[in-house]
Amino acid sequence: MKPRRIALLGLLICLALMSSERPPMRTWGWTPGRYDTLLRTLPIRPQVLQFPGGRAAFDEVNERLAQTLLDGSGALRVVHVGGSHVQAGWMGDQIRKRWLELAGTACSRGLIAPYRMAGTNTPPKIRTEFTGSWSGNRCSRSRHQGPFGGTGLSAVTFDASATWWHALVRSDSSLYFSDVVTVLGESNGMRPRWDGPEAGVSVTPLEGRSGWRLAFEVPVDTLFIGFELDSAAVEGPRWFRLHGLVAESPSCSCEGLVYHEIGNNGASTASVLRGVADEAFARDWEALAPDLVIFGIGINDAHGPADRFDPEAFVQRYDSLVSSIRAVVPETAFLYLTNTDSFYGRRPNPSALAVREAMFELARRQGAAVFDLFDAMGGLGSVQVWQDAGFARADRIHFTRDGYRVLADLYWDALLDAWTESSAVERRRVRIQTTDSLTWKS
Repeated sequence: MKPRRIALLGLLICLALMSSERPPMRTWGWTPGRYDTLLRTLPIRPQVLQFPGGRAAFDEVNERLAQTLLDGSGALRVVHVGGSHVQAGWMGDQIRKRWLELAGTACSRGLIAPYRMAGTNTPPKIRTEFTGSWSGNRCSRSRHQGPFGGTGLSAVTFDASATWWHALVRSDSSLYFSDVVTVLGESNGMRPRWDGPEAGVSVTPLEGRSGWRLAFEVPVDTLFIGFELDSAAVEGPRWFRLHGLVAESPSCSCEGLVYHEIGNNGASTASVLRGVADEAFARDWEALAPDLVIFGIGINDAHGPADRFDPEAFVQRYDSLVSSIRAVVPETAFLYLTNTDSFYGRRPNPSALAVREAMFELARRQGAAVFDLFDAMGGLGSVQVWQDAGFARADRIHFTRDGYRVLADLYWDALLDAWTESSAVERRRVRIQTTDSLTWKS
């Protein structure tokens, strides 16, 4: 072999060896149950649910969980209310995934808000397409006008030829099936109709101006909906206002968990209260019929200079919101999630501490529970560590997909741990085996 070729071959071998010995770039891939890794990566502090006003309000929640997990019947219905953290969709998706792993059933997807038709981002696990002309109104936008309904937003069309469809994706990329769908909305001279393949569907108006019920003979995995005109004359232009759909599967022997998400970018307690006087607010919450409401509103209330946050006004607004919901579903329980740590400007936002204190006071007065998400993720300034590790965004307010999944696991594990210690479980003399994702490893 010629010397030049030998030299070239030697150079290539050296380069290959150098490449193979180069340490790989670190990626923070996270899977449920790897808390040993997370505890070395993030300043996580294990937490439990706290009950400043006593546990009595959670008796029914625990009983529902016992019925569906241990008896194989019924459903636990949860409504999670918040801002962009909830609208992102990753926390709800993680909870549904965890439920499927634990219970082996996840028959109902729950609420579908018309985000795309309202001109805002849609959670990744909801696929939405539409035709025709639509406009949107959201309670978190001060210039937008209601009614906002129970979901805090509406998509409005005056176009009788408009259509839309939704497909709902599970964590394993398969589609949810539904055989009963409730359309939350109101109209003048337009009503929804099935616009998809032949499916043996009946459309029934609910009482008053409260919406419509679509019942399918065979469950469907994609919802195609259009409009038909009322034959009777109407005053003014014809229009249709949509607040959301509730997709359910009551034909299943066990519905399991129905996890509704009401998330609006920029939502605060003040903006959510803009809709409670609407007739549609009470109607929509009656349709959701939650056993448990999880409140995660507060990050936008507290975003600003610390001296501008008014804890007393914050508490009063939450009191008003709880009263409005209890007027419709009086037996529901409430769980407060304290604010995640965040930055305002270039510094950690100390108002998170005031929000935390206010939520414990609210829980004491209302008989609610608290999960201290702020302390669980590491306390003041901890979001910087989350951002450095790839679990939070550069704004140090929002999180990545995996970051949201960790947050969901934190409060979900606490909820299940509280349930395993409840009398609902003790009466059955059964204690379920926790999965790896329910066990904190040091």
